[in-house]
Order: sequence, then structure tokens, then C-alpha cells
Amino acid sequence: MNRVLRLGIALLGCVCVFVTPSIGMAQEIKIESPSAILMDAVSGEILYQKDPHSKRPPASITKIMTLVLAMEAVNSKRVSLDDEVAASENAWDLGGSEVYTEPGETFKFSDWLKALVIGSANDAAVVVAEHVGGTEEHFVEMMNEKARALGMTDTHFTNCHGLDHENHYTSAYDVALLSRYAVTIPGVLDLTKIYHDTFRNGKFELYNPNKLLVYYSGCDGLKTGSTSKAGFCLAATAKRGDSRAIAVVMGAPSSQARFNDATKLLNYAFANFAAVVYAKQGTSLLSLPVNKGAKPSVEIAPATDVAISVKKGIEKSVTVKYELPKLVNAPVKRGQKVGEAVIYVGEQVAKRIDLLALEEVKANTIPGFFAKALRRLLTWQ
Repeated sequence: MNRVLRLGIALLGCVCVFVTPSIGMAQEIKIESPSAILMDAVSGEILYQKDPHSKRPPASITKIMTLVLAMEAVNSKRVSLDDEVAASENAWDLGGSEVYTEPGETFKFSDWLKALVIGSANDAAVVVAEHVGGTEEHFVEMMNEKARALGMTDTHFTNCHGLDHENHYTSAYDVALLSRYAVTIPGVLDLTKIYHDTFRNGKFELYNPNKLLVYYSGCDGLKTGSTSKAGFCLAATAKRGDSRAIAVVMGAPSSQARFNDATKLLNYAFANFAAVVYAKQGTSLLSLPVNKGAKPSVEIAPATDVAISVKKGIEKSVTVKYELPKLVNAPVKRGQKVGEAVIYVGEQVAKRIDLLALEEVKANTIPGFFAKALRRLLTWQ
């Protein structure tokens, strides 16, 4: 099966209305890395892929997950950026990228996060993991749990930093899923976009190995990684206008090759595609009447963004229709599917998104019926 046919089959289920033209342009992208993917971060559409599900050692792009869990802990106030955090024996002398911490050395949690992200420091990763998870082992369990929740079925973590281990692996597709989630978390891009900073009260220089932060317009993340086993890896994201793209390359033969491949992919996304967004995940669209419910109606929201990526120039041909019953019978469970949002490109159905109940509505009780009848009687004129 030739490459064009394989790519056509892969894209058919995503956005069938523009498979043919997108294939024609995809042939022009020559990706050196053995595994790569390009995702529209707004709609989640896959715009290009090359061996996207191959399980590979991720090296330090592992730290995207470490950062995600850390910032979730900060945002939920389980930990604070101002926490004074001491390095443990476990964080000492790991090898690879380090800030050469000594056991007992203490800095604010925000400083350890900078060392983790900008300096890609393995010792800082352990300090962060232990502060959030109690132990690195428990934190790794949290990493795998989050991976499962995000649908990262090609992934298993054994550590928080990315040093090679036979059971530590992920795929380009899974890294794209993780990256798409990461860019929505407050504070993540504020760190990943920094190219230079200092650690240890200004005595230790930190330079971000992601050169696209300097050379690619709109790039604000996410993470590089490299080991002898993993090759050179990169998860990159850039934003231009209302569009954001994510490019992941794994196993590149050189550092420059990963940047070249990511640049080609991002250029391809911004030159050829636009995202059309109608509603955000979890945002109430409307109220649906509830038959025999303790409440008269239930709020309805999409399970994922009601959005799609299309070829530039045909955005006005995109429409959406909401397929919903006139009412839903009680009881209604939170998260229950009650209908679908259907996205059309021209006359063709391009995508369906489940519409879910945002809240639980219990069935009305007999006393409840009497109370409702009494209210109606008292207010009747």
C-alpha cells in the first residue's frame, strides 16, 4: 500500500470532506523523523501523521506530564509556588541534564519548576514529583492515571524525568494528546515559553533547549528530549491569531532534524488550515426540558469542543446543527448523553460530538408532584 493511500485511510475518519486536497499537500512534507504527528490544538484534528502510534522512549518530553500534574496541584492550591522545597537524596546524582542539586538544598517550588522546564533538569523533576506526590513512586502512579484519563493508550511511565527504562514509553499521538491538554492549563505556557532564566539565586544559567522559541514566530512551548535510545524528540506548539498547532517528532537522527521537521509541520498547519469553533467543551449550550423531574430542565454541554479544522477558504461552508429531543425523561445522570452536535462542511457530515447533561436531575417524588400542583394552583389566575 503506497504512502498516499495509507494517509488517505488515516484521515478519512477525521475530516473526510478535504482528504484529497490535504493528501496532495502532505506529499510535499518530507519528515526525517521516524515518528511524527501534527494536530490542530483547537479542534483536535490530525493534520499529518507518520507512524504515530509506535511506542518509543520519550526522553525529557516526559516532563510535560510532570509539569501538567505540578501546575494542576498549584491551580487547585494543593501546593504553592512559594512553598520552600528541599531536595532529597533521591533527587541527587541522577545523571543527564541537572542543576547539580545537593540533598537538603532548598528553593521555592517556582524555582524548581523553572529548573524542570527551562533547564530540563532531572533532579528538579524528582523534587517536583516528591513535593506533589509525596514520593516519586506515587507521582508516577499519578502520571499513569492521568495518561489513562487523557486516552493515552500507547503510554506507560516509570519515572518523572524521562531517563531511559524499558517500560517507559509513549507515542507521538499520545504526546500530542498530552500537549493539547497541557496548553489549556493556566501557568504551563508561561513556563514553557521562557528561553533563558537563572537558578540558585542567579548563579546557575538556564537555557531552554527548544530553539523554536527564538526562531519560530508564535512558538511558546513545549519540550525537547534526547537520549541515546530515544534519539531527538520534540513536542512544539505555536499560536498565530486564533489558530494553535502542535507538532510532535520522535526519534529524529539529530537535534537540527527535529527542529526542521517541527518547523515543516507547523508551517503546513498555518499555511493550509483554519479552525472553526462553535462551542467549548463543558460550556452550557441550552436548557433541555425534563419530564417528571425534580427540576424543570437540565443544562446541556458538548463532550468536546464543537470545532473542526478545514482548508483555508472554506470556513464559511461550515455549519452546525444540534440534534436533541424535545425533552428528556427523569432521572437524568450527570454526563448522560442526550443528543449530538453535527458539524457539516457544505452538505456533508464531517463530525459528530456528543451533547451531555451538565448536572443530575432526579425524578420527582409524589410529595414533589403535590407541591408543584399546589404552586400552580396558588399562582393560577
